[in-house]
Amino acid sequence: TTDKLNDITDDVVTVENTTDETKTIETKAAETEVHNHIFSDWTITKDATCTEKGEQKRVCICGENEISYISVKGHMWKSATCTEPKICTNCSLKSGDALGHTSSTGICSRCNKVLTVTPTVQYTDSYYKIYFLREEGGKVINDGSARGVLDDLRASVKVNYNGTCDIEMIMKGNVERVEYSKSTLCYYLYIYDADGTLVTPRTFCITNRYAKGDPISIYKTVYDLPYSSSYTIKIRNF
Repeated sequence: TTDKLNDITDDVVTVENTTDETKTIETKAAETEVHNHIFSDWTITKDATCTEKGEQKRVCICGENEISYISVKGHMWKSATCTEPKICTNCSLKSGDALGHTSSTGICSRCNKVLTVTPTVQYTDSYYKIYFLREEGGKVINDGSARGVLDDLRASVKVNYNGTCDIEMIMKGNVERVEYSKSTLCYYLYIYDADGTLVTPRTFCITNRYAKGDPISIYKTVYDLPYSSSYTIKIRNF
């Protein structure tokens, strides 16, 4: 008779060998089929930053997931400027301080920015008033026949690209006394640098012709002065 093999598992194969003398039953393990993963493209699930790793994932058709890490980006620094500290171009993080402007000529040696300087303004007496006298033939006439009073002086400085400075002045006042119908008023102008050095020769200036009671408005610009961090403007009547 032929015996039956019972309780055979799914991974076992039964083979019958029959001869005239014997009959044997051999049991062999079935070969397991190998699965080759077929993954999708990588999908980024977490972006990498300058300080933290990112993550990406892909999925096989069998449902298995594979996860890998994305390297930290690290900061990409843009160098500091005269007005801004260094800054990361990835995350906008700022670090340190701005360099600040540097100049010995009125123009920044780093960024070529023209630097504006406000001069110091001084008057000729403790009352902060300057008296204009009458001019005649290029000479100051102090005979009491005419006098104007300056009570407001404002100045601004423009630094030129060649490193020199222009000073623009606005002077205002009024005419106190004129014996003639109109008189030309005059004054001397001096400009000093921050070290107290006279940077302009004494300049003789004359104004328009004024009548008594007229307001005085004088606009004057001095060009191409040597650069200085500050200026002192003096006006005198002698």
